Amino acid sequence: MGLTKMSTKVLVAGDTRGRFAKLMKALGSAHAKAGPFDACFCVGSFFGAGDEARRELIPFLTGQAKIPVPTYFILGAEPEGELPVALPEDGCELCPNL
Repeated sequence: MGLTKMSTKVLVAGDTRGRFAKLMKALGSAHAKAGPFDACFCVGSFFGAGDEARRELIPFLTGQAKIPVPTYFILGAEPEGELPVALPEDGCELCPNL
């Protein structure tokens, strides 16, 4: 019985700082050119500060914009204050693929 080689292709992104539209555009381009990718992992400051991050996230949360690759994030040094969404300690899916 032969062994089947399995591989997983992942992308890794650093600080997003709430620039979700820019991140998703870059993910879509990479996915089209070098994919398909199985996942994207974002590390560092994901949400950023201010209302701009909240405004950029809304189209994804409402389904108006799509996330091209399953994307996971680990919060880094987020700015002081409230995050744009409530996050349970054990994780959750904010919207499809996020």
